[in-house]
Amino acid sequence: MTSSDFDSLIRSYGKWLSDNTTYTQLDEWYEVNVPLLDEDNDYTQFYVKPGKNSVTFSDGCATLRRLESHGMTVTESRLAVLKDILNQFGIERNGDELTLTSDTADFADAKNRFLQAIIKVGDMSMLANPMCRRILQMTFVCSLMRTTYGMWKALGSVASLVCCASMTLCCRSRVNRRNDSAHLLRGLPSDSFPVPYFMGGYAGGTKDTK
Repeated sequence: MTSSDFDSLIRSYGKWLSDNTTYTQLDEWYEVNVPLLDEDNDYTQFYVKPGKNSVTFSDGCATLRRLESHGMTVTESRLAVLKDILNQFGIERNGDELTLTSDTADFADAKNRFLQAIIKVGDMSMLANPMCRRILQMTFVCSLMRTTYGMWKALGSVASLVCCASMTLCCRSRVNRRNDSAHLLRGLPSDSFPVPYFMGGYAGGTKDTK
């Protein structure tokens, strides 16, 4: 592939983005939809108000309110994260509304920064309390399971096998309350003999227990 061919590939993305961007005029504002998925798997939507020499972007309060609907409460530490994101992209916060005002000549750069900001803020939905607990729980249990499996593989003794089984059963009893065990086990290697057999499953998979 020549550099000219590669340049065509680069430019094709810009064309695809432009072809899949739609807008609707709403009085002095324009509602814009771009093919960048938000945390709800929808196209990212924002609003633009062109002026004589400036242009204003707004998310219409949707980003922060969507976080609230996902169960994320704004604590002091999360507010600090939010401020860092907004400062990084030069975004202002007015209540629940996120805005950016820029010179018309800098429209493309401003639009790019605004999109990055609202998408990054939207990703804070991962900090919602139920999601945080689930991520930490799954990370800890997966780590412990793989550690005990590694001990058994390394030592290969009956004692290590019993230890591995005991620790795995303990893990399972703790996560079973949230029905996470089946999902965790499917992530283990197919040859992880101690885990499936000692948890009521079979090599290469697990039987769901309810």
